[in-house]
Amino acid sequence: MTDRLPASGRCAHCGAEISPAATVCGFCQKPVGHTWVLRPVLTGLIVGLVLGLLAAGAIWMRAAMRRAAAQEQAAAADAAPPAAPADQDPTYTSLLTQAEGEAARGDYRQAVAVLMQALSRRPDRPEARARLEALRAQLMREQPTLAAPQAPRAPPQAPPEPADMVFMPAGHFTMGADQPGGSEDEYPAHEVFLSSYSIEAREVTVEQYRDFCAQTKRGFPRQPSWSTPQHPVVSVTWHDARAYCRHLGRRLPTEAEWERAARCDARGRWPAGSMPEFAEAFAWFALDSEDHAHPVGLKAPGGCRLYDAYGNVWEWVSDWYFERYYDSSPKQDPRGPRSGDERVLRGGAFDSPFEFLSATYREKFDPKYGAENRGFRCAASPAP
Repeated sequence: MTDRLPASGRCAHCGAEISPAATVCGFCQKPVGHTWVLRPVLTGLIVGLVLGLLAAGAIWMRAAMRRAAAQEQAAAADAAPPAAPADQDPTYTSLLTQAEGEAARGDYRQAVAVLMQALSRRPDRPEARARLEALRAQLMREQPTLAAPQAPRAPPQAPPEPADMVFMPAGHFTMGADQPGGSEDEYPAHEVFLSSYSIEAREVTVEQYRDFCAQTKRGFPRQPSWSTPQHPVVSVTWHDARAYCRHLGRRLPTEAEWERAARCDARGRWPAGSMPEFAEAFAWFALDSEDHAHPVGLKAPGGCRLYDAYGNVWEWVSDWYFERYYDSSPKQDPRGPRSGDERVLRGGAFDSPFEFLSATYREKFDPKYGAENRGFRCAASPAP
């Protein structure tokens, strides 16, 4: 049975036009039908078959190459010597023993350093990490008596002061970074003499600032959802902070006053030790804050009995910011540049990395704006 040809079909032999119903060419009398239609179809089938075979060959070749690579990796893994177990690593075992001895002597900073060295040597073993966690838990339990070479020292004897104030007698201290690793504006370290002053032991709370707003008919800034009356007040501008302190007959501390009280005349850039594990004893920061501030005074005090001087919220101070101010600042009672565009903040906040908790780190911000990680505490000069 022959296929019908389209209306425009032509004879495959002589090219004459053929009727769709014709089975024989009326010009050359040769039979016509599906031959001329099947020719391109058969050609397409052959080309498709060849391409399919080529594709299948490429897939097979790729799979064979993958199998060969996997076999080579397996052979290399079988040939590699197995890692020595922890009990066959005398150095690792010795480091654990040394850390235990340092902790027993009360040198927690050295114990942490040794355990970190052991952990870097054998990160696959759980012993060093478990002892670090145990040491950190012990530090949290012993917050009031944190034992470290640079632990905060008790402030000197003070004349009668309000219960919320810490008295700082007149004296010299080294301001700025005296060790490498700081930002450019933390240098050079220089000796400063400060007259006596007092500084609040805790950051100003939501409850205290709300009372101030009620008494002065001042607008109260909106607080974050995690805030409570005992949280530090945030979202206050520099001008808001200054107004609150003046209402109490106080003032914002200078940058030098804040640094001396926070360091309590200790040397070095860090408040106590040089590891984040120590900072967790007295600071809410990125490592332990869960991304929000906490009520004031929950952790051990740092510096001269100042709570939350490091972490929790940044604290406004009175100074204008200038990057190279330390190059020419006065040697007695420096109060910052006479003008500027930004004011200084100190101490780090709940969202700050450990590096920002340095005793000498300087932050700056436009005094017309507040933020949810910025608060303040007040200072006062002695009565004349």
